[in-house]
Parts: sequence; structure tokens; C-alpha cells
Amino acid sequence: QKVVDVDNVIVNYGFISSLGPIKTWGLDTTKNSVIVNSRMETNIKGIYAVGDITSFDGKVKLIATGFGEAPTAVSNAKSYMDPSARLQPGHSTHMF
Repeated sequence: QKVVDVDNVIVNYGFISSLGPIKTWGLDTTKNSVIVNSRMETNIKGIYAVGDITSFDGKVKLIATGFGEAPTAVSNAKSYMDPSARLQPGHSTHMF
């Protein structure tokens, strides 16, 4: 087990997409969305975003796609913090 000190981990569940104070962070945005790439990275190294708050080419704003984006962001954040970590951590069928 490894402990990583971070300033913040922000999880926001809501019904209205609003950037609020995030607008002041220097993230690239469009309308009320944070622009991310296919790794769910923002323009600022080490900051990832998923769900309705994000925007990328072909984005479908549904809760189902947001849940699918989360593992991508987590895997890439883990690799960012620990470059030796596996990008694809595996899945439940490999447990048996």
C-alpha cells in the first residue's frame, strides 16, 4: 500500500452543470464544461475530470458515460502519480 499526499480530491454529484469556483483554476473550458482529452486530463497536469462537467469531441452527456469515464481518469491519474503503475489495472474476471 502507498499513501499519496494530495491537496484535494473533489467529487461532486449534482443535477446542474455549473463550474462555480472551478472557473478560476485556469482550466480550459467551453460553455459550462471543462475540456479534457481521451485520458480525461485537463490542460493542467495532474487534474482530471469526468462526467457532465467535461467536454470532448463526441461527448454524450449521460450518467452512464460519466461512470465509464471514471475508471479512465483514475487509471491515468494513478499512472501520473506512479509512472511504474499499470495503466490497465485488470478486471473482475481475472480474479478467479
